[in-house]
Formats: sequence, structure tokens, C-alpha cells
Amino acid sequence: MQNLLKKIHTISLNEKKLKIEEGKSILKYESENSFRNKDTLLISPVQTEEELMIITKLYQQANPHATLEEIFKWTKKTWKNPDNIILKAELKNELVGAISIEINKKKAIIDDLAIKFNFQKTKIGTKLWRFCEKELELRGIRTVTAHIHYNRTEIIPFCYKNGFRLKKIVKDGFGEGEDYIEVIKHI
Repeated sequence: MQNLLKKIHTISLNEKKLKIEEGKSILKYESENSFRNKDTLLISPVQTEEELMIITKLYQQANPHATLEEIFKWTKKTWKNPDNIILKAELKNELVGAISIEINKKKAIIDDLAIKFNFQKTKIGTKLWRFCEKELELRGIRTVTAHIHYNRTEIIPFCYKNGFRLKKIVKDGFGEGEDYIEVIKHI
């Protein structure tokens, strides 16, 4: 089975080249106009618990219903399973975004996708998602869902832009009074 996180591949997103460096599992995205000052976005797997804690703090903005401890617990559980995907995005050695995807047989659930506020609307989230989408395709996974907290509905246009569609609204899905919107995409 091919795996973008373990082999060298070059894929194209929006006519720009993405490359993973051998042995490092790092995706380099060089852009002349998506980021300030022609910077390089690095996408790589989370390697340490220290990185996991930084990502947990970032995920807290996407999870207003949960405590930092709860988010760390479920993120660490996802991280410990080698079938799952947790990637970080760095710009100038600063962690600016992350995505966690839990994989169960031939289905995937996006646990979290968060971009630092001052880096939102720079296409970092799209690049993280597209890279994961390609990885899921290589693994033969054809269905991806995400649960969006009712307080974070501003993410819905991002989901639609990336091919997700509304599946259902779940009342009290994250606890009493904590509804969510489930979106789905067939790859």
C-alpha cells in the first residue's frame, strides 16, 4: 500500500508542486502568492508530545465545548494509533495549523482541523486537507465525515468549497446543549 507519509511523491494542488522529502515525511509547499514573503509551508506528522500539546491548544479554538484536558486526551488517543493521521503545518518554524483524522476501516472522521486566527483564509487549511485527502485515496478510504460545533458554523463554506455536503444535524451530539452539524464527502 502506498503511503504519502512514508514515500516520496509529488502531487499538484492548484498548479503548484508539493513534495515530501525522503526519510523526513515533510511536505514542502512553496508559493509565490498564497503566503507572505514567498514563504515555505511545511506539513509533517506530529512527532512529540510537546508538539501534541501545542496542537491541542490550537484545537481548543475549534472545540468550545471541551476543556484543554479533554482535547489533549482524544488527540493523544488519535496520535497513538498508527493508522490515524495527525499533521502539523509550519510557516517560518511557527506552528500555524493542524489536522487530525481518525481512520476506522474504510471510513475517516476529521477529529479536528484548526488554523491560527491570523493565518486563516491563506489556504493553509485547504492544503492540509488536500494532502490528507490524497493520503486517504491511496489507502482506499472513500468516505470522510466531520462534525462541526454549532458555534463554529463559519467553517461550513470551507467544507463546501472542499467538496463536503451536509449530512445531518445532531442534537446534543457533544453533550447537553452542544449540537453539531455533520458533513460528509465521498472521495
